[in-house]
Order: sequence, then C-alpha cells, then structure tokens
Amino acid sequence: MIPEPSLKRYGLDYYLVYPNQLTFILKNARDSRDGGVHGEVAIFNGQRLTHCEWKFSSVSARTALAKELTAAAPEFNWREILEDASYRFIEAHRAGEPGFDLDGTITPPSDGLLPDWLYAAEPTLLAADGDTGKSWTALALAVSVQTGQSLIPGLAPTRAGQVAWLDWENPGPTTNTRLGLLCRGFGIAAPPIRFYQMRGPLVGAVRTLAAECAKRHVVLVVLDSQIRALPPSDHWHEAQAEFWNALKLFDPAATLTITHTTNEDARERRPSRPFGGQFAFAGPRLIWTALRDETTPGLISFACVKANNLPRKPLPFALQLTDEGDRTTILPAPLPIPEPPPDRLRDRLQRALNQIGPSTIAQLAEEVGEPVETVRRHLNRHRLPDGPFRPGAVLPGAPQVWSV
Repeated sequence: MIPEPSLKRYGLDYYLVYPNQLTFILKNARDSRDGGVHGEVAIFNGQRLTHCEWKFSSVSARTALAKELTAAAPEFNWREILEDASYRFIEAHRAGEPGFDLDGTITPPSDGLLPDWLYAAEPTLLAADGDTGKSWTALALAVSVQTGQSLIPGLAPTRAGQVAWLDWENPGPTTNTRLGLLCRGFGIAAPPIRFYQMRGPLVGAVRTLAAECAKRHVVLVVLDSQIRALPPSDHWHEAQAEFWNALKLFDPAATLTITHTTNEDARERRPSRPFGGQFAFAGPRLIWTALRDETTPGLISFACVKANNLPRKPLPFALQLTDEGDRTTILPAPLPIPEPPPDRLRDRLQRALNQIGPSTIAQLAEEVGEPVETVRRHLNRHRLPDGPFRPGAVLPGAPQVWSV
C-alpha cells in the first residue's frame, strides 16, 4: 500500500512528498504532440537518486526508471511508487486553475498590499522618461513593503512581506548601493530584498523565478525595466501580450513594472501612455506616470492614468528626491504648477489653415514664420490618415494646396 503523499505547487513546479521521505520534484511539465504529459523530474531520498526527462504515461519509461532506482535504493517498491507519482503528476498538470460559479457578489478590490499602488495578483506599471527617478521610487516602495513601514507619508503598506527585485538595467552592486543610500536617508537598516540579475526575456526565466518566489512567499515582484524584459518579436502587441501573461505566474504576489514613455511624450513633458502601443496600456491594472520638474532638481510629480477596479483614480502627488552624498532622501513635496503646453508647430499650422483656409506650403511658411522645408516635412509627417492635414490634388503648373 502506497502511503498518501502531499502535492504542492510552486509557480509551475510540483513537489510530491511521500511520508517515507521520498520527494519528487517536477519542472517544465508540458503536453507532447502525441498527447502525453512529460517533464523534468528529480527524485530525492536524502540525496538525489536521479534527474531525468520522464513521460509519465509511458509504461516502458516507468519500467526502465524503476530498474535504475531499484539498483540505487532497493528498499522501495519503485513500480508502485512510480505508477502512483505519474498518475498524480498527470492529474495535477491537466487540472489547471479550478473554475467557480459567478453569482454577482460585489467585492472590494483585491488584497491591497499598498493601497492605490500595489494589489495582490495585480500588475502595476510605473512609466516615465529616463533619469526621472523611477527606479528610486520603486526601490522606496519595495523597502516599505519589505519592512512594513510607512516610509513616505501617504504610502503605507498594509503588511510586511518578502520582495523580489528583477533587474535588467543595473548590476547587483549598483542596486545594492542605491538600497544602502536610500535606507540611510530613511534612517533604517537595509532589509534583505531578494535580487535577481536578469540577462534575457522574462518569458524564458519566469517558470524558475515564479517557483522560487512562491517558495519564498514573495508578496511583491519589481521588474526594472520592461523594455529589456520583452521577448524578441516583430510585433509590439505580441511581445506585450507574452510579457503580461508571464506576470500572472507570480500570483498571488503583486507586481510593479518600471517602463519608459514615448519620445514625443517625453519631449512635450506630459503624463502619458507607456511605450509599447495599446497592449502596453491594456496589460496592467494600475498605471502611474512620473514627470521630473525641470525648474526644481529632484522634484517628481506622479499621476495615475489608469485605475481598473478602483472606485476612483488616486490623486496626483509629488516627491522630492535629494542626493546628499552618503544618503538619498525621498520626501513629500508640493505639486509643481504645470507649465502651459508648448506651442507645437502642428497646432500652429492647424490654426493657420482654419483661419486662412486651404493654402500652399509657401503661404503657410510665411504665416507661421518657419522655413518652407520645415513646414513641408511637418505637413507630410502629420498627413491623413494619422494626422490632421489633407493634401490637395496637384494640378499642372499649380503648387499643391493643403487643408484640414
């Protein structure tokens, strides 16, 4: 009689432990083309007995494996144990996530780890131009969650928990130095945030990482930054979809992903959508954008541009990031008065065409006070269907006329 084992799942890894101290670890479980489930299995009895690729439904594979294991540990009935383990692994892999009936019960947002910012099993995105302070802000939030302390007034975690930091941007010593400077600024000891140096797309490493984070009971995963974590693809929407699907493997941990904004939004200095197209905006549940004030060094304003499942969008706020040499401080600050939007050439050309009607490029150049070639390039760049400018038909001997 085979003793009843316990089966636990960590990410996509399965741990099957029998009372007689036999432990089976299954990684990379998958269905083969012929319909059978197979994966990488390691078997331990105080020491590793074997590590192999195993197709669970194959009788010949179980027979060969039982023969090998009997030679290594003859005290076990390997035929029955392997039969039992293979059946349990197949059932666990194919069970997937259990379904349930919707009944219309109204519930509040998911478990808030740091209200208005981080929620269990929900992805949050922090988007800003380079050198804005994204990583410093994310590190401050990570320290707050790891310690359970409200380090920045108004940003209070509901509980303490292990944080994992996945870094594509900086080596470990750089992030560790930032952690030390920041904790000196907060006047606390640096907490043991778990650091992972990333060297390839998230989708290639997420199985192993998700399993380790689950075993460590990680409550927050920070990813710095998304652009380098995306898989190679000719289409932005495919890369984004793969990335956001991969993040689900970290559930029930909250995730905070750092990313960048488009060049145009960065130039015009406005809260904007993240770089990467529609799926970059659709993927996360919460999106915060950050904007550094050019008139006050270290002053960063934050605005929430998306807040799915929350009753309202959180209010904007500002922080003051100060480098004091041997420490870095982050403190609340008054929101900067927004500057008026720049008078863009596209807007000036639209106003001119609305006032004087269809015009040639030379007429428009004189009206807006810009060189002819500059106006020509701008009209062509923003012509229909993506822009507001409509080129007229070119008649023999007559210059082309543009309108809106």
